[in-house]
Amino acid sequence: MQAVAAEADATPAQVALAWLLAQGDDIAPIPGTKRVSRVEENTAADQLELSADQLERLNNLTPAAASATKKRRWRSSIADHAGARRSGWRRARTRTTVTPASA
Repeated sequence: MQAVAAEADATPAQVALAWLLAQGDDIAPIPGTKRVSRVEENTAADQLELSADQLERLNNLTPAAASATKKRRWRSSIADHAGARRSGWRRARTRTTVTPASA
């Protein structure tokens, strides 16, 4: 996305909107924003013409949801590990107990 945006001299948001607009006349992206500058940026995406090569590269990108799922799984495993450490599980598991010898 960043590479195509740099080539097109546009923002990634503009490239995303231009890609959506290139999908057909039955697609109407409706981006939301609170800032006038973002409305102007989004409107400029209508003038952006992506080449066939750029469209193909964008079509072949890994969906963000797939990346987000991997990140969530990674963060979850880290959180599970941290939780285990906080609960003393790791210490209890590695602690050695010395019992006094009976006399």
